[in-house]
Amino acid sequence: MGFVNKDGYERKAAYAARKNLENAKIDTLTAEQHDTLAWLCSVRHKIHTNQESFFWAESGAFDELWKYIDEKINNTLSACGLEPIPFGSSLDVWTDSLIFELKDEFVEECGDQYELSEESDMATLLSAGLEIMYDKVGEYNKQIEAYLQNIDEKHGTRYAPTCATRLY
Repeated sequence: MGFVNKDGYERKAAYAARKNLENAKIDTLTAEQHDTLAWLCSVRHKIHTNQESFFWAESGAFDELWKYIDEKINNTLSACGLEPIPFGSSLDVWTDSLIFELKDEFVEECGDQYELSEESDMATLLSAGLEIMYDKVGEYNKQIEAYLQNIDEKHGTRYAPTCATRLY
């Protein structure tokens, strides 16, 4: 992710607000659905910019971010008549605390792919776990982007991110 100065963030926020006002004029979606999609855009951005927080159980955003994936996004979409996004279960992921608790199982499951062994030090295991989490959270982000692109194609809106200012 790139670094944007304060002025850049303010211009991006103003652009998003203008885009949401234009989207709200499209009457094939209800006002509640437009509000939910605008909210989903902000949640997607939060997920995209806080990927490490999904891995570190002690991070301030850990519980909030997993709650979005486990329930809040799909409950909010369903409540206004929009289809849910099939994220899968957060029980299928490795976090730092799980690696500490279940080191042997982590090595058994991921060892071949990441050249880990029973002798691997904890820093190496955590690094591999973080890499796995980046991939997983990247998939969540792609799923939300694809969902928004589908909405845009169906309704002529512009909710999906353009990624024009995203630096890799």
